[in-house]
Amino acid sequence: MFSVGKRIGIGYMLMAALLMGIGAAGLLASDRISDALNRITGPVDTTVRAVDKGIRGVLQQMIGVDMALSARSEKAQQQIAVGSELSANSFEAINGAGLVSRDQLDQVQQKMADFDTVRQSLLKLHADYVESYRTLLNTINQSKDLLLVIEEQASQALQPLEVDLHAFDALLLPQPRVHGAHAILDSARF
Repeated sequence: MFSVGKRIGIGYMLMAALLMGIGAAGLLASDRISDALNRITGPVDTTVRAVDKGIRGVLQQMIGVDMALSARSEKAQQQIAVGSELSANSFEAINGAGLVSRDQLDQVQQKMADFDTVRQSLLKLHADYVESYRTLLNTINQSKDLLLVIEEQASQALQPLEVDLHAFDALLLPQPRVHGAHAILDSARF
């Protein structure tokens, strides 16, 4: 068979082949792990951060609507604008990451468009309500002023009648008869 030197040489060759096989398997595994980590730290991370931005954008818009309904319209418009910008940026980042299908992204964008439509409709209804309420208060004040004028005119029209009534009452009251030093009244009215 083989001499001792050849056997030792073949053993070393097998160990070297085994070492290369294990090294190649390790390199392949580390490459796969590296790809997975790149995917997680790349597009997945970008998508997660973009979704977070989108959620914050919607929440800021909702807070802006609440502020607008609470009569703080200047801050509300600013809050809504910041929220809209965050949402728009998030859609660009999600689309750029490439993990979400275009169909799903279109569905979310349609829901955001619906949200914007409802938000604008709600703010318009609120503005109409505020204007109607302002008009109602103005009408009430004008009605009160008109009633005061009517009352004043009615009082002025009744003043001559009050004078005539006092004269009429004087005619109806019995006149005192004088008998000696005392005056006797026919009636108990004074």
